[in-house]
Amino acid sequence: MQPGDAIATVIAAHPASPHAKGGTGHPVSIPLPNQNPDPDAVEVPKFMLQTYEGEIQTIAARAVNGTFDSDVHAGETVELNAPLVNAAGAAFKGWRVVAGYIPDVTFQPGQAAMQFTMPASNLVLEAEYEAGPGTDATVSDEPQRGKGRVFAGAG
Repeated sequence: MQPGDAIATVIAAHPASPHAKGGTGHPVSIPLPNQNPDPDAVEVPKFMLQTYEGEIQTIAARAVNGTFDSDVHAGETVELNAPLVNAAGAAFKGWRVVAGYIPDVTFQPGQAAMQFTMPASNLVLEAEYEAGPGTDATVSDEPQRGKGRVFAGAG
């Protein structure tokens, strides 16, 4: 053993335990490989990427196929995709950065599949959709005989 080596302490099973194999129940020290960190090693920061309405397809060619990943590194290529029509029947409009900043990226209107280089920050993006059918309603305030005021929607 060298100074700085880690030691694992294992407690042997109690002799009355069904898992005991004749042990006395006292601690046993087992040396582990040297756990000292490499002083020249550099930890690469990880960032978070989240999407709403759309999906993260890949990060650095690693399949994600979801809406969240917390193991993204600056400089990695990210591929996003969104349905051209969402569940409400609205047409895809474009991508919008909700939180964070992506330098040197221009989102093209209507481009549901896109890729960019991950910046050194967390990001939240949202796929935006046109207003779908039934989202605009005309509201009128009409007195109804004997019912007081009733608000009615048309449209």
